[in-house]
Amino acid sequence: MSEYTKTWVVWLLWFLLCVGTINLCLCNSLSSATCWEIERQALLKLKAGLVDPANRLSTWTDEDCCRWSGVSCDNQTGHVVKIDLQNPYSNIYDRLNGSLRVPPQLGNLSILEILDVGNNWFLRADDLQWLSGLLSLQHLDLNHVNLTKSSDWFHMIFRLPSLSVLTLSDCGLQSLPSSLKNQHANFTSLSVLDLSGNDFHSTIPHWMFNISSLTYLDLSYNNFNGQIPSAFENLISLEVLLLFGNSNLKENLPDILEQAGSFRYLRTLDLRNNMISGSIPASIGRLSFLSKLYLSGNQLNGTVPNIIGQLSDLKVLDLANNKINGSIPSSICKLEELAVLDISNNQLSGELPTCWKNLTNLMAVNLANNNLSGEIPNVCHNHLLGLHALRLSNNSFSGEIPCSMKNCTSLVMVDLGQNKLHGNIPTWMGESLSSLLFLRLRSNFFGGTIPPQICELSSLQVLDLADNNLTGPLPVCIGNFSSLNLSRNHLTGNIPSKIGVMRSMMTLDLSRNELSGQIPPSLSNLSFLNHLNLSFNNLSGRIPTGNQLQTLNDTSIYIGNSDLCGPPISQECPSDGPSQSPSFTSKENEDEGGDIQEMLWLYLGIVSGFILGCWMVWGVLFFKRSQRIVYFLLVDDLYDKVYVTSALSIRRLKAMKARRI
Repeated sequence: MSEYTKTWVVWLLWFLLCVGTINLCLCNSLSSATCWEIERQALLKLKAGLVDPANRLSTWTDEDCCRWSGVSCDNQTGHVVKIDLQNPYSNIYDRLNGSLRVPPQLGNLSILEILDVGNNWFLRADDLQWLSGLLSLQHLDLNHVNLTKSSDWFHMIFRLPSLSVLTLSDCGLQSLPSSLKNQHANFTSLSVLDLSGNDFHSTIPHWMFNISSLTYLDLSYNNFNGQIPSAFENLISLEVLLLFGNSNLKENLPDILEQAGSFRYLRTLDLRNNMISGSIPASIGRLSFLSKLYLSGNQLNGTVPNIIGQLSDLKVLDLANNKINGSIPSSICKLEELAVLDISNNQLSGELPTCWKNLTNLMAVNLANNNLSGEIPNVCHNHLLGLHALRLSNNSFSGEIPCSMKNCTSLVMVDLGQNKLHGNIPTWMGESLSSLLFLRLRSNFFGGTIPPQICELSSLQVLDLADNNLTGPLPVCIGNFSSLNLSRNHLTGNIPSKIGVMRSMMTLDLSRNELSGQIPPSLSNLSFLNHLNLSFNNLSGRIPTGNQLQTLNDTSIYIGNSDLCGPPISQECPSDGPSQSPSFTSKENEDEGGDIQEMLWLYLGIVSGFILGCWMVWGVLFFKRSQRIVYFLLVDDLYDKVYVTSALSIRRLKAMKARRI
């Protein structure tokens, strides 16, 4: 390299260094820009209208509002661009409340891009006129903010020219315009629209399905009725469509999917708990990017189509609570990404396919309440090692529990109840399934004794082995159960004397066995117990009293044990004289101080049991993700049952009322 060239290289490097230094200094000076006083005053007036029990706005005091919690400013101009007061955990103690009385000055925040006050229950906004000045607003979240008195909400919000994300779920809204005539609505930028959890009680307006820029649309739980508009097919950019919980929404599923077939990018389709009918059409195979399909709680019939195997990205398949028949196609094993499979509460028959080894990502299987038969396949033979929940109850499965299940060491929930399974309860269940939280094997033909290894399951909360042919004594070891049901077996021997150490026990059913001996006094230590059944055994002696047992004074708890005596049953114990007979109506001879002391101990036991029980349940859910998954599967299943029962009851009442009229 010549000296001339070297000189130019040195000067070029020096020039670049100087430019970089100047730019860095300039950026540092601009990044320290403070907020504008007019915007600071507007934010202070916003704060004045709010009640802040958790003192979340404690930083809203100094001169520079750009340093306030939840406020972000542009580094160059100092203008406020983001106000984030969302309650991220929906904690009742952190919720802002009062009135969202936004001052007119806030409308001067011409470059404000994000306004998020979601999840602050009890917060209300009666007037949205201030929105008209937020011409740069792109993201507006008023989730759970009460807008019932804001009659102009639609007119003010949908005229914002830059709005791309709008969340108005659970806002108490009751009306949508049927047309956009004279509304001057602007939808050119809108990509996310969430109007869920309101109470519109109308048909879905056609204009909503003309917003071609939408990628996310949530209209769930709005009491929509009628049919889905044919303009549905115009949503060519849609990735997520949520329409669940509109119990009066009637549609034929093939018609919907014929329209949805052109949705190249659709990833989530949720039509749960509606009145949708028909069979699942082959056109569903055209949704090649579909990841989550929820169709439960409808009136679907027909079979599960083989074409469903073409959905290579499918992770969740929920077809529960319908009238689907036929067998489970083996093509379902071609969804190698499948994590959740729920086809419970249908009319399925036949045997399970044996191709489960392909579904290595499977976490939850629920095929309960069908008419499936045959033996349970070896679902866990070095393949489904991530399986957390397996529910096959109320079918006609036969044979023994496959030993390959011991390899499913991640199992948290196993429900094989109400089948025709036989053999002994495997000892490996207590040795290998250490994460088990819920085990239900009731109403089968299991025999032999209860393996003591079950007591080694330290996380086990629910154990239901009722209605089998189990024999022998109760295990001496005691677990941390919250619910234990061993009724309708042939168990013998005594109730373990240490049963009282299970302080988190809420339900105990040992009825219809051949147990003998006395009821252990430690039973009264179960301060969280709310259901007890010891009926139809050979128990004898005095019934323990005190603490929680004082509240369980139903005589049916002890019926069928002829040698029991003492309260709450009428049979007196031999050592009791007439003067010692308890009286439940007269308290003249009771010692008042002793009675108060007993009540204090009773309440202390109840409270401590409640705290201990809650911590054992919620502590486990907090620290263990797998058990959270199973818990919410249980809650979701319970919700579906309650929802359907309530809907049917309300419908019957309305029909009866109509007949009277």
